[in-house]
Amino acid sequence: MSTNSSSEAAPRRIGIISGGDRMRYPEAYRNQSIWAKENGYDYRFEIATAEGGIQSHFDITLVLLMQRLREYDWLIWLDDDVYVTDFTHGRLEALLDEAEAAGASIIMAEGALEPQGFSSYVNAGTLGVRNDAAALEFLSTALGQDLADVREWWDDERLGIFTGGDQDKITKTLLDDGYERHLLRTAPERFNSRMHLYEDSLHEGLLCHFCGHYDRELSLAQFSERWGLSPDLRPLDVAQRYGLRTDGMPRLERRLRERRREMRGRAKRLLKPALSRVRHLRS
Repeated sequence: MSTNSSSEAAPRRIGIISGGDRMRYPEAYRNQSIWAKENGYDYRFEIATAEGGIQSHFDITLVLLMQRLREYDWLIWLDDDVYVTDFTHGRLEALLDEAEAAGASIIMAEGALEPQGFSSYVNAGTLGVRNDAAALEFLSTALGQDLADVREWWDDERLGIFTGGDQDKITKTLLDDGYERHLLRTAPERFNSRMHLYEDSLHEGLLCHFCGHYDRELSLAQFSERWGLSPDLRPLDVAQRYGLRTDGMPRLERRLRERRREMRGRAKRLLKPALSRVRHLRS
């Protein structure tokens, strides 16, 4: 007699996908792929496989999701500078449970408030879509948006920074084309955090997005040292199990990078008033 019940739900087919026009950050690839393997997710890093409807390299996200979504129940896009910081099993599944209970087909995080003072309605560095008609229509509609029309529609005060890419097209699709009703919008810490949002524990964020850093390698080195992680932001025991190095950035290199970043920051502060005056005169 079989012990399997026909009423038991089949396990979700969860896919994690990243990529672009080239591999920029091998460390993030290793971080993402090992997290996927540890949790039983399928992982794909795709380069030069997106075809159709691409107006700029930002559209690669939307095209790849459309191409691969039918192979999974949920497909999660991670930008190539997104790192998993919480390797706890089941955290992503809990988020998917919440989305399904709410009838959502799209998962995104609101844009974090950055140290420079800007934010956004959503951040497209992480994007989860469910294999259903609503998600496919959403992706197709977003891809078809004309960026010039989106710029004309955009309200900086209400929506935050305009990035000139897929994030803006997605925002208009959600808010102006009625797809917001299919969206589960989370706090940044739950799906698209930043290193400055971690205060007491790595469990405060699942995914950390290292976007907009002048020296990303230095930021990663500082983050990994603070939290006792490998250079790829994996727990040391996980890194060792896969035979990957755990030594961080050499102290001298780190000091030189910190000094360079400090000098650049000072130069920007000194030049900012002059640049503002030039822009004012030109306008």
